[in-house]
Amino acid sequence: MTMPPTSPCEALAHTLATFADEPDTGMAVVATRNQPVRGAVTGLTWGDLRALAAKAGTTAASTALSPEYLAEITARAEAATAGPWCTDGAEIYQGDEYAWDAFWVGETCRADEADGGTVDAAFVAHARTDVPALLAEVERLRAELADRPTRAEVLRETAPEMDAIAHEYGVFGVGSRLRQLADDAEAGESR
Repeated sequence: MTMPPTSPCEALAHTLATFADEPDTGMAVVATRNQPVRGAVTGLTWGDLRALAAKAGTTAASTALSPEYLAEITARAEAATAGPWCTDGAEIYQGDEYAWDAFWVGETCRADEADGGTVDAAFVAHARTDVPALLAEVERLRAELADRPTRAEVLRETAPEMDAIAHEYGVFGVGSRLRQLADDAEAGESR
C-alpha cells in the first residue's frame, strides 16, 4: 500500500501531479466535512493551487522520493508478473510480442476513448520494464551524487588557492569569504 503524504507540501504536490491536466480555471477544492459527495465549493481553482505550490517551492519534481517510497515501488515491481509485457489491442500479455498461448496479464477497458484503451495498455505494458529501469537510474544517480563533494567542501578546498591568486592582484579577504560561503552552504545543503 502506498504511504499517504507525510506533509501538506507532499499532499499538495501529489494532488497537483494527479490532476496535472486540469485547467487553471477549474474548481479544485470542495470542503466536504468528510462526506464523500456533498460539499461547499471553496472558490480555489487549480491555478490557485499551482500558484501556492510555486510560492512554497512545492512541485512533484521538487518533492524528493524517500527511500521508503522507492522501496515500495521496488517491491511492487518485483512482485508483479515477470516482464517484459506486450499488448494485443487493449489486452496485456507476458512476453516480447503477442502469441496465442501468452500469459494474460490484464487489460484496459476504456470504451469512452477513441483508441479503446490501447494507448493505456501500451503504457502499462511498458511500465513493467520502464519502472525497474527508472529505479536503477535513480539508484545510480544517487550513488553518483553521494560520491561528489558538497558545495561547502569545494569552497573550502579552493579557498587557499583562490586567496593566493587574489593576493597577487592586491585583492584580500577572498579566502575568508569563500570559507564563510562554505559555512553558509553547509548550513543549508544536504548534498
